[in-house]
Amino acid sequence: MEKKEASGRSQQENSKPGCLTRISNGITKFLEGNFDRLGQSIGRHPWRYIVGCLVVVALCCLGLLRFSEVTDPDKLWVPDNAEILTQKAWIEKNFPSTTRVGFVMGVSSNVLTPTGLGALLDMYQEITTRNASGINIVDVCTKAGPNCIVQSVLELWKYDNTTIRALSQSDIISQVNSITTSPLYFTTINLATLLGQRTYDSNGKVTAASAALMTFLLQGSDDIKDTTEAWEEVFLAVGKAGHSGLTNTYTFAVRSFSDEAGGAIQGDVVSLSIGYFIVIFFVMLVLGKFNNMEQKVWLSFAGILCIGLSIAVSFGLSSAIGFEYGPLQSILPFLLLGIGVDDMFVIMGALVNLNPEEQAYDIPRKTGHVLRHAGVSVTVTSITDFVAFLIGATTVLPSLRSFCIYAAFGILALFFLQAIMFTACVSLDLRRQASRRNACCCCYTHPETYRSCSYSQMELIPLFFKRVMEPALAMLPVKIFVLVTTVALFGVNVWGFVELEQYFDRNLFLPSDSYAYDFLVTQEKYFPGDGADGAVYCGNLDYFSSQTKMDSVYNKFVGSPYIYNGTTDSWFESLTDWLETTSNTSGLLDANNYPLTEVDFVNLTVKLATQQETRHARNLQFSQSYGEDITASKIVYQHVYVKQTSEQIEILDATRQMVRDAGFSDSQCFPYAREYLSWETNRVIQEELYRNLGLACACVFLVTVILIAHIGTSIMVFFCVIFTLVDVAGSMHFWGLTIDTVTCIILIVAIGLAVDYSAHIGHMFMTVTGTRAERVKETIGEMGPPVFYGGFSTLLAFVLLANSNSYVFKTFFKVFLLVVLYGLFHGLLFLPVLLSWLGPEPYATADRSFHNVGDNRPSANQEMTVEAGTSATKETKPPSTNGFATTNNGFVGDGKLANGQTPYNAQLQRNGYPTRLSPLGNGNGSRLESGRASTPPPDYSPPGSPGAGRGLPRVQM
Repeated sequence: MEKKEASGRSQQENSKPGCLTRISNGITKFLEGNFDRLGQSIGRHPWRYIVGCLVVVALCCLGLLRFSEVTDPDKLWVPDNAEILTQKAWIEKNFPSTTRVGFVMGVSSNVLTPTGLGALLDMYQEITTRNASGINIVDVCTKAGPNCIVQSVLELWKYDNTTIRALSQSDIISQVNSITTSPLYFTTINLATLLGQRTYDSNGKVTAASAALMTFLLQGSDDIKDTTEAWEEVFLAVGKAGHSGLTNTYTFAVRSFSDEAGGAIQGDVVSLSIGYFIVIFFVMLVLGKFNNMEQKVWLSFAGILCIGLSIAVSFGLSSAIGFEYGPLQSILPFLLLGIGVDDMFVIMGALVNLNPEEQAYDIPRKTGHVLRHAGVSVTVTSITDFVAFLIGATTVLPSLRSFCIYAAFGILALFFLQAIMFTACVSLDLRRQASRRNACCCCYTHPETYRSCSYSQMELIPLFFKRVMEPALAMLPVKIFVLVTTVALFGVNVWGFVELEQYFDRNLFLPSDSYAYDFLVTQEKYFPGDGADGAVYCGNLDYFSSQTKMDSVYNKFVGSPYIYNGTTDSWFESLTDWLETTSNTSGLLDANNYPLTEVDFVNLTVKLATQQETRHARNLQFSQSYGEDITASKIVYQHVYVKQTSEQIEILDATRQMVRDAGFSDSQCFPYAREYLSWETNRVIQEELYRNLGLACACVFLVTVILIAHIGTSIMVFFCVIFTLVDVAGSMHFWGLTIDTVTCIILIVAIGLAVDYSAHIGHMFMTVTGTRAERVKETIGEMGPPVFYGGFSTLLAFVLLANSNSYVFKTFFKVFLLVVLYGLFHGLLFLPVLLSWLGPEPYATADRSFHNVGDNRPSANQEMTVEAGTSATKETKPPSTNGFATTNNGFVGDGKLANGQTPYNAQLQRNGYPTRLSPLGNGNGSRLESGRASTPPPDYSPPGSPGAGRGLPRVQM
């Protein structure tokens, strides 16, 4: 059988390669050759490259001079091309809002009792008498005549202390059901906005209510904004304090969202910092050994420093080209941490897994071979991540676009810093080990008699992959189980993906333990019927000639199932109703009681707003002097309450269509409500997600084909990415998550991470010679541990956020957990099974071969030829393992074999010249260096002679 396979391989080698194969070989040779030359240059001049990287980072950081942060939700979440932004700007110009609101809610079994109203009055009096640094409510409130406007059930009795304290239960119920106009502000009383969870008797009269809402209208113009915000601080403190007679009180102000949303992220700084240090400790644990020589303390910090510098570059370049910092960027350091640590593991894994001949090279040549093996793998994952985020940056959602730009720059910077600066630090660490300097205190040199503790050599994960994973994945029942599990997971999660809903609520960005979040949740519980308040805004059009259109708008809104009955208030209908009943318009009206001329129409409208129905004064804008022209107007309404995204979009479209059907174009009249901004986001978010995922996947596949340079392997890697994405999205549905801006970002990130886990395995498989089964075993043994470490370190960065109160961090933890679990499953289990059955031939430049435990190393029966004619040595000790896979050497940790002899790949350091011992074979029957001995340096001393044995300890991680 082996002869047939060998014959088949020989025939393939002699046959003329196809076009795709030649392209594949050309790309691979180009990348590996250039990385080899770069690595050798770095190995010769590490400090030059380190200083050069630091200079480039410093120049990029100059962009921070243009750093700016955006907190306005409209600038973060509303699509750039949404017409509603233009409409919002028009409204702010023509109907500038200078009013802020503050809410206080009292909850009890029944607030419509003398005790309940007394408690509400106590709270009202405490708020209105408190001051902040001399600022009283009368300094900041919006007034109606001499009175500050405070809307609550207490206005039925004009907030009079004597009257309210003397009320009986029957008095309260009687007046709540009989008074329909406020005796203080002369506006219509709407109990639905004042009392929550009302109880009615058989006659339809209110008998009890579980909640009462008190709304304070405050001034919000720019010249008084700071003063109002200062008073709001006192207002919130009173509202949050408990009051006897009420079970609970809740409060909210305009400043609450910005205060609490920002605090949500800041509140997790401690957890995030601890998570960062956990990852650093984990990196130190994996990269080095706990002994004085083989620790990697400074190398680990150097790798983390590269990640930190990439963050600085990301912020600097993004700021320089005008992208603002948003709240989502707070998770960027941890995203780059996970990707950067993965790159570190791959680079160090390539170092440890150099073959015996490569281990004996001098440091420049060794670093060249490290980058030759690791550079392409890191390039594949980095470029695919970069492309995925560039695709995400084409979205119309500003927050998502800004984050993707920051992430793209960060990943690009991370790639160069890890490939250059971290590799330079690796070469410095090799020099330290060669000179036997202490790992922590580099100025101390250990004597040649130093021996490391045997316990420091124990490594469980690499041993598990070598002894358990390798043979397990070679068994047919295990392969079938992996395949069935993959198909089952995919099938279940396809259904979950289809059922995944889209829902975006900016209130989710408030921390779940904040007073603002509690208020909003309680408000939805007790006042669920409060739909969005909106208005039909019209510009400077010919109102006099638009009677039919204005009547049509009113009638359509009154009869719409999307509008609450009785909430549509049209100044035009009020005008025509008044004109039909008044007798003081002699000579101004025609036979139908409509003004004869446009001048009469405008004059009568002015009279309506200033004398007859003053509430319409805020609904009309006239030219500088009354009587000339109506420049803008609005007809107010209130939507029915809906929560489902599909219903919101349906209402938005229907409302706009009603205005169009009345005969107005969008430039003449349009409906607008504050909630429409979020509804517009919900309209595009699912479409944007599918668009971005589709384009990103296509581009990632193209990049993978180019860099892995084999269509078959690229397709299998791509399938793993698709399966991971579908499984993650489906599991999101089962975990109660929805499609919003946060999950959109994470799903785009998932593409990059899923490629990381699979591309490393796919690329490694292509660099190993032998049968498919042998190549899969070698790939799992060598690349499995660093891939696992990369995924596990990503989880460590977020594990402390499992109980976070921030929606952003909590969601990132949930989805990252799914991404890592599914990504590792498909990369470490499903892909190897596919490769064992369908894997293509290796690269023409493949220079690795499969070896079982004990292969490729000196043994009792393995001859060794010592360079320069020295005698052979023998080794009987079982092989040790390294930080990622079983080594190809026999080091115990001190540069010597168990029998005290110098191993064949040890480097005898004298005057900086390495001396190598070459084995007769490489485990496959081929001889290294044609079996010829290399010429040793003049001061070479054979083993056992004075000065011998100064071998370079094997590089551990």
